[in-house]
Amino acid sequence: MKATTKTDAMNRLLRIEETKKASARAKSWAMNGIEIRSTTPEEVEKRAVEAHTAQCAEYKADEDFRALPKPRRDWAKETKKWAEDQARHGFDFGGDYSGNTSQSIRWADCSLARTATCYGDKYSRSCKFSKTDAEHIVQLCVEDVVRLDGWRPIAERSAIEGLPVIGKQNDGRFVWIKAGKGKSIESESGWIGCVDGTIYHSKKSAEDAQAGAKRKAKRVERERWEAKNARVIERRARLVSRLCGGITATIADARAMGYCEPGIESFQAKHGIGDSASLPALVRTGNRDAIRLALKLARRVSVKVQKQATA
Repeated sequence: MKATTKTDAMNRLLRIEETKKASARAKSWAMNGIEIRSTTPEEVEKRAVEAHTAQCAEYKADEDFRALPKPRRDWAKETKKWAEDQARHGFDFGGDYSGNTSQSIRWADCSLARTATCYGDKYSRSCKFSKTDAEHIVQLCVEDVVRLDGWRPIAERSAIEGLPVIGKQNDGRFVWIKAGKGKSIESESGWIGCVDGTIYHSKKSAEDAQAGAKRKAKRVERERWEAKNARVIERRARLVSRLCGGITATIADARAMGYCEPGIESFQAKHGIGDSASLPALVRTGNRDAIRLALKLARRVSVKVQKQATA
């Protein structure tokens, strides 16, 4: 299907939800007028007409969608569900605030993620301070989702690596969700390179993303070896936690390992890690890449000590 055909199918599907909500609101408003004794007959009639008009709009939206061929309808329903599932991954980054915390997925004219906050209830009658209510919002855009549809493997792989992708912009940049300040979520745009299923995020350029993916792909064989020797690595990680408390890793060390900037920032925000951290702190996060970095630095120190001892 052409992009315009897909966009039309998605818009028709979303129109059904939009008119259904509007119809429910209009009916509720009409019933409210009937139940309130002070409402004039003219006002009741006006609300009833509005409710009928809204119901007709809902019927029309449903008919317009059903007029499409079944394969096109099925594609729209499945793609909408897939896109919203991608968006839900982003809620994992958002924390609970002191007041009421909610989550919502919306469809609008651009792809983004944000957290909106406002004052909530007082902590107590005698306390002058209020709790903080928050809503974690992920906004999806039909055009961006249609473009992303052809890049699903990359989007799903990115979600596994901790940066859920929710759209692909017209200039080729992807939009992904990451942890924001405090307990918030936010969106970021950039390029994603891919080599043999290995991906790399870059905020610089498509060329930088592809070069990063090539560097990262070279570590695949090493990762396979580590998977086969998981028990040995686990013992080494425990040893690092016990003996390497005075050794620290920096962002420069992470970059040297080939980790991308967005991934490093997301890891820092999620685990509360600063620009440097002790090797035991990295191991305690349980993050595979963090443990790999800790082991590499520990080996480097071990080799240096051995050379000094034999000098």
